[in-house]
Amino acid sequence: MFEHYCQVGFLHVLPWGYDHVLLIMALFLSDDNFKRTLLRSALFTLAHSLTLALAYFKFFELNVPLVETLIALSIFLYAIQLINEKVPKLNHAYTLFVFGLLHGMGFATALSAYHYDLTGQFTALIGFNLGVELAQLSILCCLFFGFKWLCKKQPLMHSKWRYYLLIGIATIGLILTIQRCLLLF
Repeated sequence: MFEHYCQVGFLHVLPWGYDHVLLIMALFLSDDNFKRTLLRSALFTLAHSLTLALAYFKFFELNVPLVETLIALSIFLYAIQLINEKVPKLNHAYTLFVFGLLHGMGFATALSAYHYDLTGQFTALIGFNLGVELAQLSILCCLFFGFKWLCKKQPLMHSKWRYYLLIGIATIGLILTIQRCLLLF
């Protein structure tokens, strides 16, 4: 059963969680240092694990359309923050933590489709969260090592491609925000 929830969590990100993948791509583009990126990823994971657990165990009620809209907005805002070079790098960690809280609420919506007794709920929560984290780490590793291989002459952080990728992520985030906003009314 635990393996099943790991698989469900993994699949929720890859291939179904395109909005989460976009934020992870932006996280990858935030720094060319793999260790710092993994630390930021861990902070993001801590935040989304917290709200995933709290929402899953019904400590608060979710307005799903609002949460999904805010997740899309977080993608747009994070990409814009990364495009603006004047924003201090330390602020990226705080931003990721707050946006991780939002993404955890989105994960709770997906996991809430499963109804089990309390023991089964803990197994589901831990397995699902582990699957999400494995997918997230897989994306980061593929991006880091893939782009390191592709960008041998000029690091991605100093190329025009970083800017273009962030513009693309911001654009998709804005489109998703507008689409999801329309569902609120």
